[in-house]
Order: sequence, then structure tokens, then C-alpha cells
Amino acid sequence: MLSYKPSPARTLSELVELLSFVAVKAPTFEDAFFVGRNIDTVFEELDQSLSNLQKELGETRYAELVSLSLRAKAAFEADPGNVNGKAREGRVLILQMQAMLRRR
Repeated sequence: MLSYKPSPARTLSELVELLSFVAVKAPTFEDAFFVGRNIDTVFEELDQSLSNLQKELGETRYAELVSLSLRAKAAFEADPGNVNGKAREGRVLILQMQAMLRRR
């Protein structure tokens, strides 16, 4: 087992990859191999990634992505067992974030 060490994205392509990981590992993000990885650490990594790229994203797109991130985290927190549909809603929000980044 390894301790989880977040690695915030420094490029748009890394951010898109991180969002793919978020969509796949949601809603808990826990992993027996990486001790300490959870919804809070993953969204801290996502927030830092957005902050790192704020200038490149522009203020409007940055604000929209932060809003979508907050909504996705809330959806995942509302459905940690992936049973009530909120986790699916969170994944849709993550996919919207990816689509925004791919449009550039």
C-alpha cells in the first residue's frame, strides 16, 4: 500500500485526465492500494488543478468549472453508496467539465 499524494494538473490535458479519473472512481474515490485517497483529497487536487490553470482558462470558464466541481462533489457526497442517482448526476457534471475543456 502507498500513501496517496495528490498531483494537481499543470496542463489542460492533465486536467482532462484527472476528470476522467474522477468520473471512474466516484463516488468515494477510496482505494485499498492508495491509503488516504478519498473524496476530500481528490477534490482538493481538482481545486488546485483549476487554480493552477486559472489564467489559461480565463475568469468566466474558471468560475463555471469551479461551480460544476462544487456541485459534483455535493452530488457524490449525497450518494456515497451509488444507489440514489446523485452519483450519476455528479458524473454528468464531471463530463460537462471535460466537454468545456475540450471546446477550448
